[in-house]
Amino acid sequence: MQRTKELGKHELVLKNASRRGIAIKAEKWSESSHRFLISCCDAGNIHACYFLGMIRFYCMNMRASGAALMARAALGSHAAAVFSLAVVRFNGSGGTAASRNPRAASSSPPAPPS
Repeated sequence: MQRTKELGKHELVLKNASRRGIAIKAEKWSESSHRFLISCCDAGNIHACYFLGMIRFYCMNMRASGAALMARAALGSHAAAVFSLAVVRFNGSGGTAASRNPRAASSSPPAPPS
């Protein structure tokens, strides 16, 4: 049992955890699930970066760190993260009506094919 627990904290395992493996339902959200996602992000898991970025941006009102995590996922060719950042730019989420920028959103580079 101890070896399995240690393996679950191994950086390679955290980096390669699947989308389904990191998906946490809202009613199951806890501080430990938050720490788990942070560990996955620190290990370089782009799915976790996108997922935690969306949660921080839209649910926790932590717009800057949420957008930064989504950008990190987008740089890793996560298509949903690229789309989400374009929507944020287009809508000017978190800003005023004057901060909407459709040109910037449309000029966001597409994610390279995976």
